[in-house]
Amino acid sequence: MTEEAKVVINEVEPPSQQIIKAANTSVKVEGVNGNVYTLKKFLRNQREQFLDMIGAESSQNFVYVASMLPYLTIKQIDDDDVPMPKNKMQLNALSQRIPDEDYELIIAKIEELEWFVKKDDDLKKQ
Repeated sequence: MTEEAKVVINEVEPPSQQIIKAANTSVKVEGVNGNVYTLKKFLRNQREQFLDMIGAESSQNFVYVASMLPYLTIKQIDDDDVPMPKNKMQLNALSQRIPDEDYELIIAKIEELEWFVKKDDDLKKQ
């Protein structure tokens, strides 16, 4: 009697597919006044554009950077598209549109999803 060999293939998603999938994943956060914010994790090149936009001096202010980065995740407010700010004036204008209570909800969602947390593997690569 012969035994049949079973072959199991584990399909692993290539890193490029993981990046594309993450870039296309969005979540919604409902604000206290009923506004719905669509959030997407921003890509590394968008973070670099952000740092270039705010300039060398502001880039060294970690409190400013940390407080402004969450605004880059906002892609829609209700059904209105929110383009990535191109300068500090646009960034400040966007920050003025978001009530403090909603900003806190957005921060909580980002923390829950660990979008800004460096994983151990990421730290080892640096």
